[in-house]
Amino acid sequence: MRLDGISHVHSTHSGDGKLKIGEIAKLAGKKGLGFALLTEHAEKITPEVYRGLVEECSNTTTPLFHIIPGLEFAYDDYVHLLGIGLFEHPGVNPLKKQIREIHSLGGLAVLAHPNACQKVPYSELGGLDGVEAWNTRYLARYAPQAGALKILSQIREQEGRNILCFGGIDLHETRDFSHLTMSVELEQNTSAGVINALKSGDFYIRNGLFRLGALETPSALKKTAFAAVNGIYELARQTLIKVNYGSKTNL
Repeated sequence: MRLDGISHVHSTHSGDGKLKIGEIAKLAGKKGLGFALLTEHAEKITPEVYRGLVEECSNTTTPLFHIIPGLEFAYDDYVHLLGIGLFEHPGVNPLKKQIREIHSLGGLAVLAHPNACQKVPYSELGGLDGVEAWNTRYLARYAPQAGALKILSQIREQEGRNILCFGGIDLHETRDFSHLTMSVELEQNTSAGVINALKSGDFYIRNGLFRLGALETPSALKKTAFAAVNGIYELARQTLIKVNYGSKTNL
């Protein structure tokens, strides 16, 4: 069966999230989604508090909707690492060790919004499971950005294996809900089933315009379409900024 969900989700536990876990579950359920992957800011949550968060996720999960705990770790040069499917806090460690610790707890280590990185530390990213090549918060609302896809390609080449392509909405408040979903193919409709499908690459990212497979290398034609859509979006964004504010700002 196919189950649609959202990835890279922050609740009030992150400090800058506006929605409680129950509110996220309610809103996502209304949109017909079947799971949400939490990625709370790790520096805001102690291991003791995280245990309570994991219990809250378990209590909020139903047979129709799974809310899966996880963390986001921040490093220099705006390098962020997602630990997806973590039912224990691995502690905050140097980047290379953090990937190992995430794996030791059965989670997935995913490089977040790489197009926002000032300098990608390729030498520190060995063992990475995925790259969030499409993040709707970072000027890629309607299509993946070329820079993020290039980083995914470079990490795949470095690792000599097909690193998974993830998509995330980086949700902090209601307006961050977008049409970007991750669609997993499940054998068992459980939280563990969702995590196993992600690990196996049995998923794809989609919105109303495009679909991108977890193991896909986009064709030149598809990349051209991505670039065209991103160009139109950026032109519209800058025009709106000039009309409303008269100067550049972050929308």
